[in-house]
Amino acid sequence: PAVASLLSLTSLSRALDAGPGGGVTFPFPSGLATVWTYTSLPSATGPAATETFGLGGIVAFLLGTAVVGVFEAGVLGTFDSLTGGLSAPGDTPHGRSLFRRGVGQHGVPVVAARLLRAGVPLVLISVVAVVPATAVVAFPAVFLVGYALYGLPFVVVVEGRGLRSAVNHTLQRARSGGSYLRFVVAHLVAGAFVSVPVSALVRTGVPGVLAAVALTAPLSVFVAAYGVLVFRDTTRLP
Repeated sequence: PAVASLLSLTSLSRALDAGPGGGVTFPFPSGLATVWTYTSLPSATGPAATETFGLGGIVAFLLGTAVVGVFEAGVLGTFDSLTGGLSAPGDTPHGRSLFRRGVGQHGVPVVAARLLRAGVPLVLISVVAVVPATAVVAFPAVFLVGYALYGLPFVVVVEGRGLRSAVNHTLQRARSGGSYLRFVVAHLVAGAFVSVPVSALVRTGVPGVLAAVALTAPLSVFVAAYGVLVFRDTTRLP
């Protein structure tokens, strides 16, 4: 989580340019949350907005999302193996080998899942920027997409599914509620509390960013491990 946080250069730049302030956000669970998951930053305006939504910004977004997705596959794959996913003869819980195996087995679908989860809301928000009247529909849609797809990387890893199958099963879980709903509600509330000090810290300069990263990294690891347990303990859909 710490490495992924510091590799998010666009968010880092926005935080350092924002100046003192704060905010609150209601984050959905993630297989690899970064400090920016729990941070509310002001919207990019002027040249910063052009840089964010220009070709360079889009390329940086895609590359950054892909890199974090690779880390996410390794982290979730490691926790999945440690909590019952060791199935090959002679498997032993060595962290580095489990991480590499997680990347090898789940890297492509997890990266695709992360791009999907980030890309759909980005498209909706871009539509609002062009046609502000659509905000009435777009913002509730962003929330619904976040709820419906937050479990996608967990399903990919825990159930060993490809992206299309994982999307179908994740949507079924979202409709059924239960532990899927309880997990997201708990994280929305807890994440909002955490986001208040974190959003203020990252806007105080480099030391504040490093302190916020140190504060959120253990939480990110816990959320990833707990999410694997939630999806492992839930009865698998046929």
